[in-house]
Amino acid sequence: MHAVIGGLGKSGTTALFYAVRAGMPPGTRYLFEPTTYRPTSATHVLAKILAQRGVNWRSFRGFDRKVVILRDPRDQLVSFVLYAVYNHPRPLTDAEATSLLDLLAQKERDGRSVPFRRISEAVERITRADHRAVLGERYALCCRHLEEDPGFFRVRYDDFLAGRTEALADYLGVSVAHRVTVPPSLRRVERTKGTGDWRNWFTPEDVAHFRPDLAGVMRTFGFEDAWDLPGTPAVSPQHGSDYLRRLIDAQRERTRWSSRWKRGMARLARWAQDRIVSS
Repeated sequence: MHAVIGGLGKSGTTALFYAVRAGMPPGTRYLFEPTTYRPTSATHVLAKILAQRGVNWRSFRGFDRKVVILRDPRDQLVSFVLYAVYNHPRPLTDAEATSLLDLLAQKERDGRSVPFRRISEAVERITRADHRAVLGERYALCCRHLEEDPGFFRVRYDDFLAGRTEALADYLGVSVAHRVTVPPSLRRVERTKGTGDWRNWFTPEDVAHFRPDLAGVMRTFGFEDAWDLPGTPAVSPQHGSDYLRRLIDAQRERTRWSSRWKRGMARLARWAQDRIVSS
């Protein structure tokens, strides 16, 4: 069997990949976020791909099992914005980190006092990334992929979290683990592992701002156009400032190791050049 799992980043693709992987037969070849599929002699293949620029979904059309996981775009948006600091190419300065953490702490104290749009714009100023443009492109790509290849089996993120995977297991012909073990190196991607938390982040201002952008993709993904908000929103530090702090620390550590590796390679190159010259 050749199976591929697709979806948007921050939509549960990693968790679903490892849930399916647990039931795959011995000898399966695993491809984690390749940009294209190059034929292999392996009898069984499990791949995970993302809907983003540079990823050739068409190369996976020949797979006999194709799955897409769909998360409420509003929850996905919150996770995407917070995770953006980890993808920033340079470490956040202490001032930048403090400004974001203070903003989230204010949101946690009073959920109505800080619109999510303000948090998104604060992250954009630091990362210099246009979230609406990036997500708009990725949403359009995902919708186009599903229109071009309607054979994808659709899995709702909330169904997966609740363990409602019987239909998926029947489609794949393998068991799908409910308790997923994700490698420690990838656990930074986990935040709420829940659904509907966007209501605690959005304010009426956010609904007016984001609803026009998300209405189309929500319809394509099969999510109801309901935007009711709680009277007293509550953002947990575990899903807000504590999560962001872990990402900032992880990004700084990753950058330090990258810098050390580059310096080491530069020293190795100089040593090799000296040997060539001296010989």
